[in-house]
Amino acid sequence: MAKIIGPDFLALQVRNLEASRTFYAEQLGLELAPQSPSNGRTCSFVDPDGYTITVHGAP
Repeated sequence: MAKIIGPDFLALQVRNLEASRTFYAEQLGLELAPQSPSNGRTCSFVDPDGYTITVHGAP
């Protein structure tokens, strides 16, 4: 049986996608994930351990 050790992905809905992108990149030092969609409504960040945070612009 597989052992659960914790989450590896988090998705958040945000009011200001550009401000969130700046915060996660500049304040937290996370890198934009290479597979991050370029649709302008979603961006994903990955930390050195591979944990992914995705932010979605609120409609």
